[in-house]
Amino acid sequence: MRLNLIPRDPAYFELFEQQAANVHAAAKELIDHLTNQPSPNGARTDSIHEFKERGQELWQQVAVHLSTHFVTPFDREDILDLSHELWRIIDSLETSAQRLAVYDIQQPNRYVLELSRIVLRCSEEIRESMPHLRRLKRKPLLAHCALLGQLERDADDVLHEALQDLFAIPGSDPLDVIKWKDIYEGLETATDRCSDVADTIRCIVVKYA
Repeated sequence: MRLNLIPRDPAYFELFEQQAANVHAAAKELIDHLTNQPSPNGARTDSIHEFKERGQELWQQVAVHLSTHFVTPFDREDILDLSHELWRIIDSLETSAQRLAVYDIQQPNRYVLELSRIVLRCSEEIRESMPHLRRLKRKPLLAHCALLGQLERDADDVLHEALQDLFAIPGSDPLDVIKWKDIYEGLETATDRCSDVADTIRCIVVKYA
């Protein structure tokens, strides 16, 4: 029988789960705004910003808990990295919402919707993975990480196709090209941030599971 001697302070896991739920809520908010037109761009940006602020509060709670508790379930650096990377996903989502507002995109095209849906799927995988951290369940954690990696590659493929189509249109307005390219790359960056979360989880599993 294997004895697991890693201390299980529930506070960290509760905060991670709250952060993951917040990420999922932000991703869902963005896709809801995009698929339920017309939606004021300013309202879209404000709503995502609220999730970002909540994520920052949770990240700060993790940091405060680390500063006041010596015993941790795994490396302090890994705890901070995971918490920070969860926050960075929402930071990327807010950037995307801001770009949509600044460029006054009233009707998203299929590439924006595809990338946004991939971000939402990533957020679902992250949310579902967090409870497994409590007992460091290797198999389900690695399965979620693998799916996040595949979703990030799917987003790369969508971005590649979107850029190909964008630059293939003859006589395109250079400003329109810049706008759409910026939006596509911003959404794809959010999937990169989700992949960063997967990398940190995988590192924790290798060390402790």
